[in-house]
Amino acid sequence: MKILFYDAKPYDTEMFERASSDYNGISIDYLAADISEKTAPLAKGYDAVCLFVASDACECVKDTCRNRRKAYPYALRRFQQC
Repeated sequence: MKILFYDAKPYDTEMFERASSDYNGISIDYLAADISEKTAPLAKGYDAVCLFVASDACECVKDTCRNRRKAYPYALRRFQQC
């Protein structure tokens, strides 16, 4: 499964790379840019996308992402580091 993370921070990348190493067949790519009308088409070819709670998933973004083969309707919330 190919997953594209939008608005990924270095600590997101580190945590998800460590967690995904426990699972075969998962490939994750990370973008520093958040999802938008301009960046949504970059998800073409991915099975799933990951958005964070603060991402603006406007209708144009939803339309672009709606055609994924697999849909995982979850948004992740970042927790402030102490």
